[in-house]
Amino acid sequence: MDRREFLGKSVAGAFVGASFASILSACSSWEKKCGPDYKIGICDWNFRKAENLANFDDAKAFGLEGIQISKKDKSAGMFVSPDLMAKYKAKIKETGIEVASVAPTHVHVKRIMEKRGECVELVCSAVDAAYELNCTNMLIPLFHLQDFATRKTVEPNVLAIIDFFKEVAPYAEKKNVYLSMEDSISSKDNKRIIDAVGSDHLKVYLDIYNCMHYGHDTIPEILELRGGYIGQVHMKHNQSNLLSEKGGWPADTDKCIDALLDVGYKGWLVLEFHGYDMKKYKMTYDDLIKANVEYLKNSKFFKA
Repeated sequence: MDRREFLGKSVAGAFVGASFASILSACSSWEKKCGPDYKIGICDWNFRKAENLANFDDAKAFGLEGIQISKKDKSAGMFVSPDLMAKYKAKIKETGIEVASVAPTHVHVKRIMEKRGECVELVCSAVDAAYELNCTNMLIPLFHLQDFATRKTVEPNVLAIIDFFKEVAPYAEKKNVYLSMEDSISSKDNKRIIDAVGSDHLKVYLDIYNCMHYGHDTIPEILELRGGYIGQVHMKHNQSNLLSEKGGWPADTDKCIDALLDVGYKGWLVLEFHGYDMKKYKMTYDDLIKANVEYLKNSKFFKA
């Protein structure tokens, strides 16, 4: 199947999905459970890895509301098979755990530049999957927009990415799925890409740790994205991985939360871990997750 045929068939199925009544019901149940503005999720690569249905049971046990799902293999084409889609839907119904976002993690700058058609097909398939799963956000990792040695933005890569998103963003718009770039460049350069593409369905996937890791100060980066530029957020900390810890990257998660509230961000707070050495920190992985969930639920996100 060529790309044009793939896109045509995908558009034809655009209106297959949950009913408006079911969406309203889901919103109502969330408001009763935890308030309408914020939900807490976790990346599947920090649980039992991609495509494992046990992730949903674990998430429920930890008091989470959602899973960020990824694709197990690196192949192009379909992001979620029909069989796996049916299993996901059944598990969502069984557990009440939602899909926070989909993450075609094998779509990256080099692959886009070398195999663009393949990446267009995979991203559009991931958009279809998000739509079918009542999810409105997608993470697209684009870390090589920056030269890691000089910390400078690589302009040819940026121009290629702008061109790529001009092709796929209109398809995402049709299904109301937001494409969120997780990358290594500054918030100003991210806004430059978004403004050049000209789609309100292209956003920044903000990682409060990655900002520091790639040479940017987290708080100013967040404040620069005022005006709805943030699509979703990874809540992450290096060192012990405890969000409550002072020092490290970011130096103060509470101040990051203040900045996110200041710019008006509302949506998913997705936990991600930057490696974890249990012997060094003397806390089990389960206890680490529980501690971070408790920290977030007691934060200003749920008290403001």
